[in-house]
Amino acid sequence: MADLHGTSFVQVVKVVVTLAVLALVGVLALRRFSWDPGGLLSAAAARSMSPQGYLKHGLWAHTADLGPLNTLSDHVVVILGTAMTPHLILRVGASRSGTSARRSTSIAVACVAFLAVLTTVTSVTFAAAVSFARDVFARLPRGARHDEGRELRVLRTAVIVLCVVSMTLSAAVHGYPVEFLVTFSMSVAATCVFPVLIYSFHWPGFNRRGLLWAVYGGLALCVLLTLFSPIVSGTEYALRPGASFDWYPLHTPGLISVPAAFLLGGLASRYRPTDVRTRG
Repeated sequence: MADLHGTSFVQVVKVVVTLAVLALVGVLALRRFSWDPGGLLSAAAARSMSPQGYLKHGLWAHTADLGPLNTLSDHVVVILGTAMTPHLILRVGASRSGTSARRSTSIAVACVAFLAVLTTVTSVTFAAAVSFARDVFARLPRGARHDEGRELRVLRTAVIVLCVVSMTLSAAVHGYPVEFLVTFSMSVAATCVFPVLIYSFHWPGFNRRGLLWAVYGGLALCVLLTLFSPIVSGTEYALRPGASFDWYPLHTPGLISVPAAFLLGGLASRYRPTDVRTRG
């Protein structure tokens, strides 16, 4: 991971750029309201789904049922999902020691709300391209692999392809509610990555079978619960507001899918097919 120390520089640059962009957007917004912050806030509250409670803490205007459980599930997904996204994993992985890694993690979880605002396209693209070049391309038969220059060309090609695909998907889904896109991506990260990392770091008995069960089982459950949640149908903010098949009452699947992924990973790692054959 020595070649990933540049991720610290990328994070610093992104913070500066993001703050500059947010400041510019704020100035332009104030200009439209004759430099009156009160007028800007009044207009935002009037256009919101809850004008009377717009500036109150804890407001979530999309709550359908089971308010406290919804809040708990949302917190599980936001905290764990954001902490497991590639740009933060790269930051922790680039640390020189365990102490610096723990320090990086504590700062990242403490700044989770701010980091969620940052544009993470560069780090996510870099992580996906490196994973393809190092994990997929490197596993090809020896005759299909060449020198390090070949791997570098594969990495560059992967970055270009990922950028084209990402831009195409972004254009295709730009009209969909952003709540669904953000919720689903964080739910997948919290469900599929967090249990695997915890088991890998703290349980020597965790094996490949447990990893596959945790990842694929957690992903399947995450997709299933999200599909039948109020974020997809049954509410006016849903992906399909006209439909009604929201039998799962929570907005996010984290309260169910994260423990289920832990359970699947643990059971699969303890399962020994040889023991069954021996008893037979």
